[in-house]
Amino acid sequence: DTYAPYSGKFGVDYGSGDDRYTKWHKSTGVCELPIRNLTIIATSRLENDSFWKGVSNFDLNFMKRYDPNLLAGFWSESYTIDGQQAWNTAMDKIYNRIQGQIKAMEGADHVTKLEFKPEASNIRAKYVLAPIWITSFDYHGTAYRVLINGQTGSIAGTWPKSFKKFFMIIGIIAGALIGSRILMFFFEWLLNQINTGFGI
Repeated sequence: DTYAPYSGKFGVDYGSGDDRYTKWHKSTGVCELPIRNLTIIATSRLENDSFWKGVSNFDLNFMKRYDPNLLAGFWSESYTIDGQQAWNTAMDKIYNRIQGQIKAMEGADHVTKLEFKPEASNIRAKYVLAPIWITSFDYHGTAYRVLINGQTGSIAGTWPKSFKKFFMIIGIIAGALIGSRILMFFFEWLLNQINTGFGI
């Protein structure tokens, strides 16, 4: 639970085009924002993985108590980020959420000189094992990596791409478009001939 007294200058846009202008006002207030189910990746190996965000959404309502039998026969990534490091990362995200909430509370399009120092209480953390399947394969000497969300089935990664097939598909599509255009002109010409022939 966060509590953040704030002060700042807030701008609201009016009008449009060349008549657009921003009206500014100063304001102070208190933002109380509960934060729930904020997830922080606990392994530095995946922290900077460009594909991680594409598979990192989970419905935490389906969490179950840990059972070692669930991992039987599988290799699992363990945490490498300690609690303090995770909390620092979480605070960055919480700070951004509070900033967004203050902006919404003030109905502002722009914010400047915003100052607030959030206080957090009722802090709870859980270590959660999330089902992300990680695999890689080699194809013609190139390594490809794939991440799969075991709950939603969403996939992120790289895969072999054939430029020959790509250009062939583009050629087929272009040919179909040109062919349909020619066919349209033919039908227009045919209709004109019919209309002219019957004197319509």
